[in-house]
Amino acid sequence: MVPQEIEAKYEARGTLGSGAMGTVYDAFDRLIERRVAIKVVRKPAGDDAEAKEAAARFRREAQAAGRLTHPAIVAVYDYGENADSAWIVMELVEGGSLKNLLDRGERLPVPQIVRLMEAMQGRIRHLRAPLPSMRGFAISPDFANIIVDVIEAYQPRNILELGGGVSTLIGGYCLEKQGFGQLISIDHTDIFSGKTRANVKRHGLENVAQVIHAPLKTFELHGEAFEWYDLSMVSQVDAIDLLIIDGPTQWDNPRRRVRYPALPILHECLASQALILIDDADREDEQWMVEAWLQEFPVELVDVFDTEKGAKLLRWR
Repeated sequence: MVPQEIEAKYEARGTLGSGAMGTVYDAFDRLIERRVAIKVVRKPAGDDAEAKEAAARFRREAQAAGRLTHPAIVAVYDYGENADSAWIVMELVEGGSLKNLLDRGERLPVPQIVRLMEAMQGRIRHLRAPLPSMRGFAISPDFANIIVDVIEAYQPRNILELGGGVSTLIGGYCLEKQGFGQLISIDHTDIFSGKTRANVKRHGLENVAQVIHAPLKTFELHGEAFEWYDLSMVSQVDAIDLLIIDGPTQWDNPRRRVRYPALPILHECLASQALILIDDADREDEQWMVEAWLQEFPVELVDVFDTEKGAKLLRWR
């Protein structure tokens, strides 16, 4: 349902997409006579601290995006809210998603791949060295953009990343631009952690990003054995505002559901209203993991992203 305040100025012409928290509409601004996209989210019921924080966070997202001007960033035109909903009016960008292109099995020409990479890198100012290649075991460019979106909108102080690489650099640059915050990246192999540590140094991000080699050890949860990170290798993990889950890797682990232990082990280290960003969310094990967490812990599904590998955003309540 489109709020009446929106209908007074805009004509909703269709739905561009919907997620767990709201809907994005294709609309027309009657006064300026231009097409726009309107993102409408539902406010949590009640007037408690959680509801107020959720509304404030969405407002900060609009403010952060509204202050940015860049060809790779959608322009924000307006913001509004009422007792039930909040909305952002933004530039309507024609085109499909990167995932849709890949699902059709089309091989992108090299110039188009270069443009996509330049657009993503253009969101991070003053890169001091080229970013490593993406895809394969690394994150995909669309997930990289989500990391930038989440950090810019929610401005976390403490980020813990399970499985590092390109994402460590992107998160580090975002925190550097933000002016505060610290990122800890954990990897279970000395080869990957060594490469990431070298890249952090190459990009001059040692002040905001720390890379730790934490080998896997056996944990028993609900009578089942899991191989997960040995956190005794980490000096301090607490008050996590943003938890990024992209590890451990599945390909070198004979056990299933290798990422499930993250929340059972780390939930006491999460800050109030902490966000949990999950890559590879389209995989069967990750889908099971999210459903299990929603039943076992006070978390809610904030958004589902239509990306190359699938991504989901949860919030600790």
